[in-house]
Amino acid sequence: MDKRIIYDLAEVAKELSKFFMNIVQYLQEGGDLNSHYNDNSLLEKFVASKVHEGQSYKIPHISENTVLNIIKGISTNKATGHHSIST
Repeated sequence: MDKRIIYDLAEVAKELSKFFMNIVQYLQEGGDLNSHYNDNSLLEKFVASKVHEGQSYKIPHISENTVLNIIKGISTNKATGHHSIST
């Protein structure tokens, strides 16, 4: 993962697509996401850098079932946006 910041929405969508395609390939090759993507340290550092001194925050646990339910709830009958994902 490179350390650049992307502001262009089309570029963000492209990078997210590439990220998720890599996950698909990883799973197809027999990889285990539970052991590979359970490290929240980068997310913790990012959020901590955005929180003002004296404020507190909590990153909620997001389960695989939660994500799957959200994905299953995406309508396939609607037109896609500029990011090629239906809403």
